[in-house]
Amino acid sequence: MHGFKGQIINRIARIICERNPNTSRFGSTSLGELADQLCLSKSLITKLMSVTATQGMYERCLSNLRRIKQEKHLSQENEKLKSQIRAVPDIL
Repeated sequence: MHGFKGQIINRIARIICERNPNTSRFGSTSLGELADQLCLSKSLITKLMSVTATQGMYERCLSNLRRIKQEKHLSQENEKLKSQIRAVPDIL
């Protein structure tokens, strides 16, 4: 299970923010706020961080992180396309 915790922490760090090993925070985000962002309960995020979660719990968190990453990517693409549209001269 320790491998899953490492995967979770690495993905959260890449997608949301780096973890401060001296606190229970990722940047300025508390574990409770992180649980909300990941659509997980606060008790589940605590289990994930303390390595007492089941494999299914880790897989659910990893799945939610993949969805968040995809959503961020699509949002960036959307903004890029909007700026390209704004750059086209209005000829009508």
